[in-house]
Amino acid sequence: MLVEALRFIVVIGFVLGSNRLGTSLAHPLGLSGSNGALVLTALGAAIGYLIGGVIGRGVDRLLAGAEEHVSHRHASELVASTLGILVGALASAIVAWPVLIFVHPTYIGAAVASFVTVILVSFTSRLAVRKRLELFGVFGVMPSATGGGAAGCLLDSSAAIDGRVLALYRAGLLPQPLCVPAFIIWEMQGIADSGDPLRRRRGQRGLDMLASLREAGTEVRVLDEDPAGTSDPDAKLVVIARRRGLPIVTSDSNLAKAAELQGVGVLNLHRLTELLRPPVLPGEHARVRIGRQGRERGQGVGYLDDGTMIVVEGASGMLGEEVEVEVTSVLQNDRGRTLFAKIPGQGPTSLQVAD
Repeated sequence: MLVEALRFIVVIGFVLGSNRLGTSLAHPLGLSGSNGALVLTALGAAIGYLIGGVIGRGVDRLLAGAEEHVSHRHASELVASTLGILVGALASAIVAWPVLIFVHPTYIGAAVASFVTVILVSFTSRLAVRKRLELFGVFGVMPSATGGGAAGCLLDSSAAIDGRVLALYRAGLLPQPLCVPAFIIWEMQGIADSGDPLRRRRGQRGLDMLASLREAGTEVRVLDEDPAGTSDPDAKLVVIARRRGLPIVTSDSNLAKAAELQGVGVLNLHRLTELLRPPVLPGEHARVRIGRQGRERGQGVGYLDDGTMIVVEGASGMLGEEVEVEVTSVLQNDRGRTLFAKIPGQGPTSLQVAD
């Protein structure tokens, strides 16, 4: 519809222009006025139809690209940018009038005024977007993360490096959009540039995970907010979460506790994993491969399929073997769940914690 409308406007312009041109050139070309106008009008209509189609499709592509870009911006950014442009235009008008009056010749004054206008409008627009939260706060308004109620979540570096957040998205359990402050990305960039091979791999995995989330269809939104007053990324993350009313997705237990104490919602990946593990009760049987010796004499340690550690009494001599065990007790703490078991037919065990 847009392409055809623009093509129609271009055709009308070419028809009118060629008609007047045909009337004025009819006699030099040896044609009567009406014939010359008719010939050039038809030619102008054909050229206008072709050029109008090119212009219409080009404008349509530009608008589609602009729409795609704007759709990833927060509504508050668009409002703040518009206000910044208006303020910049007003300021440039105040500055430009004296320049146009006193600077001669006129074309130099116009060039200087245009330069000043572009600089001021660009500066005020960017400043308004960067300071939009404080700007809206002056009027007692706090924009939400998505422009339509508190939705989405904030991602910290530990959750990105952990990697389970991708599985969380695929299971439909990750709130969207996924907001990642720019300083979190720079934090992972710094880890990826570390001289320590282990830290370098962790940082690279975090950056790769963000790319994988975006490729999987997650709406990843990078936030330019960088709260002043602290250089600690965790503290900045909590400040942003409180401002926007968003939960934090993390696998850092200390950050989770600090955020919860300040009234911020937390999606703790470790806690979620524990909640999703099937319950195991004393007296149940399971098969486990003994992988190493435990801390106490006679203990063997293995792991269930979901990663739960199980300490088996009297299994220290069964390394590498898969045995059937009977669960005797369950220990639950902040670090997760540990099961204690015995080989069926043995006596009761005492509760001991393995390494």
